[in-house]
Amino acid sequence: MPAKKSSANTSAPDPHVAPPGTRCFVYLRHSPGDDQSIDSQEAAVLKEISQRGAKKSSANTSAPDPHVAPPGTRCLVYLRHSPGDDQSIDSQEAAVLKEVSQRGWKIIRIYKDEGISGKSTKKREAFERMIWQARQTPRIADILIIWDFGRFGRNMNDSMFYSAEMRLNGWRILSMNDEVPAGPMGMLFEALIHWKNEQYLIDLRQNTLRGLHYMAERGFLPGGRPPKGYIVSQEPLGTRRRDGSERLGMRCCVDAG
Repeated sequence: MPAKKSSANTSAPDPHVAPPGTRCFVYLRHSPGDDQSIDSQEAAVLKEISQRGAKKSSANTSAPDPHVAPPGTRCLVYLRHSPGDDQSIDSQEAAVLKEVSQRGWKIIRIYKDEGISGKSTKKREAFERMIWQARQTPRIADILIIWDFGRFGRNMNDSMFYSAEMRLNGWRILSMNDEVPAGPMGMLFEALIHWKNEQYLIDLRQNTLRGLHYMAERGFLPGGRPPKGYIVSQEPLGTRRRDGSERLGMRCCVDAG
């Protein structure tokens, strides 16, 4: 007897992909001695049902794509430059102005934090003024433009908190140099970018400490001024910089004078 050709089609559909609005029966059971009460089971089931009922609308509540804003769109710009960065505030601003001009947008205000680390929002006065302005109603603009999310901040909690707050208040955020797709997946990409930006600071701190320990173990001054009664002499470290020049270390010597 030939096998039933239609058997594959009679399998039960996957209940995990049922659409919002699907009607449900719920069966709960509690055995004597169970730690899991009927009430706690019911609470967990009701929470799951509530979450699944909202899934269809989650894609529609994601931030609209800032790349498709029409000409005339009003913008705020936030720029930040860290100590030692190759990318200056002026070069960031020039690139943003060019982009805005090409799109036909209008800049309402530019905020700048120069020579300030992004590891915290503290002492970033321009950032704090920008966030305060973004909380006001009615909004004076529709889009915040940043060079990249690393300029927005390198603390993952801060960056995700303030970007989420701005979007809940109706703002769009355009990063000039981060590839973030439109739609719900964009939030996942952005979270990974925030993680990477914070990890950069963690790695930089560890590498800096390792370098300082290396210098101290070999008798060189890790940094700062020499102790009183000592002077500094420079000696080759035996390594070279990226540009090919020789690295020099500072060694403390007794001041004979």
